[in-house]
Amino acid sequence: CEPITDTGKPAVTMGVYDYGRRQDVVCRRLTMKDVADGQYHTYDLGTHELNANCGFYFAPCTNPDGIKKIWVDRIVLVPEQETK
Repeated sequence: CEPITDTGKPAVTMGVYDYGRRQDVVCRRLTMKDVADGQYHTYDLGTHELNANCGFYFAPCTNPDGIKKIWVDRIVLVPEQETK
């Protein structure tokens, strides 16, 4: 992200939405301080049951201080490993 300031105000919301159930599977909000360095970061959204109705989203929060840009380079899905 490219924030305008580095305050603790909300900056970005990201998550997975299930369009079939019309609800979030997971949602995470980052503050301006979380993204202030302008670098790429990896964010773990946890382990979840996904289906064909799920989609990823990334959006700037409504904030007058603002986010100039959001860059998403890739989304990595890792299969959960069974524990013995």
